[in-house]
Amino acid sequence: MPDRLAVIRADGLEALIYPSDISIGGTHDRLALARALIATQLTHAPAYLTTSAEAQSIEDELRELSQAGDRGTADAGAAGVRDRFAELDERLMKLTIPFEEWEIAYRERLQVERTLRDGEAPLEGGRTGVTAGAAAGVTGNAAGSARAALRPDERPTLADRLLAVVAVGLVGIDAVLFAVDRVVGRRRR
Repeated sequence: MPDRLAVIRADGLEALIYPSDISIGGTHDRLALARALIATQLTHAPAYLTTSAEAQSIEDELRELSQAGDRGTADAGAAGVRDRFAELDERLMKLTIPFEEWEIAYRERLQVERTLRDGEAPLEGGRTGVTAGAAAGVTGNAAGSARAALRPDERPTLADRLLAVVAVGLVGIDAVLFAVDRVVGRRRR
């Protein structure tokens, strides 16, 4: 996490990265693409997107399924994987959590299933929807190959992953505080 403001610029897009937040500006087309990339790739980030313990346990299982697929140990057509998704679906239907959290967990479930079904790792080009490669103008499997080509010392460490979890958590807390402030502000008027 930066101690100060960091700016990342690309053609038609600018991201301001604060210690506990991010602001993205640019043309409508580039903003739409950035939003789609964030939404599709956050599922595979080493961070929780929900806050309730029940939804996070679903996320843990989805992450486990996704990582098994990355290692080539899961076959989307295997009965065992289908059974695990059926169990997850049953658990999702019984969760008593805020609807927004349920939607996030369900979207993650669909994304992991699609990734496993298509046999593609996150961030690869192809049929997994909007990809980082598409944003950079990379076609085929070049984006996934670039990630796979990283030396072990360049891959995210546990500290990097924990930092990502903390950063996403801070952004979530910031969003909740913003929403609460807006609701409380409306009641005062």
